[in-house]
Amino acid sequence: MEYLGYGYRETEFGIARSKKFDEGFIDIHISVGKILDISTGLSIPVTDELFDEAHEILVEGYYDESKQFASKNPVVSLETLLLLKLVPVRREKDAMDIMALLIDR
Repeated sequence: MEYLGYGYRETEFGIARSKKFDEGFIDIHISVGKILDISTGLSIPVTDELFDEAHEILVEGYYDESKQFASKNPVVSLETLLLLKLVPVRREKDAMDIMALLIDR
């Protein structure tokens, strides 16, 4: 990312990179060791088990000049992502009901 002109700074959740682009900035925030829901302050530790059912996809840029930076990356299953997104649900009973429905599905 330094090669591409992104600056580096440490944050409370991991690292951030930014780069001036036209009239604004491109900001990339990378959580390290946990997934942080900024709106609730809740965090979920990232463990190896999280990627047990992950599959690799090729992540590449839209423009031809950026395709050289393509890389394969593990992506968690849709079910895992949905469960992770439910963690910030305010009422625990609602979250448990939704999780049970997804697991049963």
